[in-house]
Amino acid sequence: MRIRCFALAVFLLLAACLSLHATETQPAKTTPDIQIEKLTILEPTQGRAKIIKPAESFYFMFRADKLDVPKIEVSLVNALCEQEKIQLVAVAPPVAMQVNHWVMLLKAPELTPNGVYDLVIDLGIGYQRVPRAIKVVDKFKKQFRFVHLSNMNIGDPTAPDFDGRLINEINLLDPEFIIATGDFTENTQPKNGPQNWQAVKKFLGRFNAPCYILCGDQDDPASFSPQIAPGFVGAFDYGPYHFFFLMDTSFHPIEQDQLQIKALVNDLANRQSLMTFLVANRDDLGLLDGLKSIGKDPAEVFNNGKVRYLLFGGSTDWDYKEYADKLSAAKLNNVAYIRTGQSSTCMKNGGPGFSRYRVFDVSESEVKYIYPDDQAATRSQSSIPTGSIRFFNLGPNDGTRKTERLTLLNTLNQSFPDCRVVFRLAGSDPKSVKIANARINQILVINAHQLMVLANVALPEKSSVQILATTDPAVEAQFQKLPVQVKISSSTKINFKPVETPTGLKFLAAGETVELTLLNTSNQGLKVNPQVTLDGQALIIQNPSLTQTKQVTAGVSEDGVDLPPGKAIKLSIKPVLRFIKSGKRLIEVYFLNDPLQRLTVFPVQVTVAGE
Repeated sequence: MRIRCFALAVFLLLAACLSLHATETQPAKTTPDIQIEKLTILEPTQGRAKIIKPAESFYFMFRADKLDVPKIEVSLVNALCEQEKIQLVAVAPPVAMQVNHWVMLLKAPELTPNGVYDLVIDLGIGYQRVPRAIKVVDKFKKQFRFVHLSNMNIGDPTAPDFDGRLINEINLLDPEFIIATGDFTENTQPKNGPQNWQAVKKFLGRFNAPCYILCGDQDDPASFSPQIAPGFVGAFDYGPYHFFFLMDTSFHPIEQDQLQIKALVNDLANRQSLMTFLVANRDDLGLLDGLKSIGKDPAEVFNNGKVRYLLFGGSTDWDYKEYADKLSAAKLNNVAYIRTGQSSTCMKNGGPGFSRYRVFDVSESEVKYIYPDDQAATRSQSSIPTGSIRFFNLGPNDGTRKTERLTLLNTLNQSFPDCRVVFRLAGSDPKSVKIANARINQILVINAHQLMVLANVALPEKSSVQILATTDPAVEAQFQKLPVQVKISSSTKINFKPVETPTGLKFLAAGETVELTLLNTSNQGLKVNPQVTLDGQALIIQNPSLTQTKQVTAGVSEDGVDLPPGKAIKLSIKPVLRFIKSGKRLIEVYFLNDPLQRLTVFPVQVTVAGE
């Protein structure tokens, strides 16, 4: 039987090679612009993407009963710009692994630009497309961001559909990848399982990042394999960071799956990673029981495999109570147990009724994943609520204008470096693009008359940022930064104490005076209108004094402060706020007469008496 299978595989391979060779010698024919499901793509898929470097090879695996197509050509199409298409090099023609399982070795050209790509397979008679299947990076970052999405339960009365706000916010945060730990739909029936997975993929295909998907209790496992990935269990590496995905649900508890547990032990024993994340749907730590059932000490296994984070889905964020004793008994003192609340409006099992997502900011061996929520009533691993990060286009941003402006708003008590915005401008020369208050990351050519600009920007806490992109030199000159240097010339430690007025108004007053120095670096006099905020709240500027010149007694007028050429002025501020909590905060300075109101940011340490 094995000999027959092998002979058949060789015959099919030769037939395929002859067919492909024949197409190469004949005049090229245009492939019909229709999407067909001729192949079942096994790797890479939308649920198990590949992150590669330029000139790096990867396996393209698929299943087909017959390889009866004129050709198989695989290309990358940029997820943001359809015109950015790169044909992959076939290192070898398709090779049969089994009767109907095939593999090709593909390579990205050396000059492939960074980006997220759809995989497009040209079959001559039509094409197949795998959204967000490949991400190309010139190097693996030591500082990067990824996002965790949890239980969505779409179909529950309180969650009629996926939350589009997640798309805008997460795309703005520009994660390297997204992990989604299942329970996408509610009470899935086998008859509509494939349709539900297709709806999930359509939603996840709107993210500008590759996604790694798990199957949950409420999802249909029977259609997971043909729709998402061949196996429930999977793993991938981002540089030295290792991620292992477990199949662990109430219907398939991992403690009863010794084969999976042994596979995990094997994986961790041979792992040379900086750290490992174990990812699963179920949050009750059945893995620890499963390890003990095969005579393995969880602490020893985790330590050998450098497991530092256990990442699960849930209805609510973890409050440090559930399963805390189980973690303690297993002596997992250096392992973080993380649970993220629902990424939808679902209110099932205590869900808050608004979508949440967890942002992981990784910096070598340090990982930040808890949002410092000042309003939290109880101690918990807070994740981020949707609606707090927004952007406002001040024009159509559709490629019809040479100039576009964008405002980003962050009302969260957390800053985000390296966010990404997208501009579509009228223009043909990428060199003509100029940007203010951000950094150009990449420019893509949409067509002969339009350009797409990807720009990076830092988004401070409780603040907004205005950005301008243009291909018009005259506009660029109008938005030059003011020639003013801002420095803080006092202590960066601020101590507040509660105060109450005779009328009962309560507020917090600082014991220290904050002093800022403004220096005019130009040879012309300037009039500036400075504004100062702390924790997003405006501070009152007292009378300024010019250094090395006479005292100014008029104070800060409504039309601003005069800055002589080459001179500095000191601004004195006695902070008074309605509310603030102890911790690291930001003083932010901007000028009303700066068209983009660019921020200068100073970290300060705040202490509130009585906390």
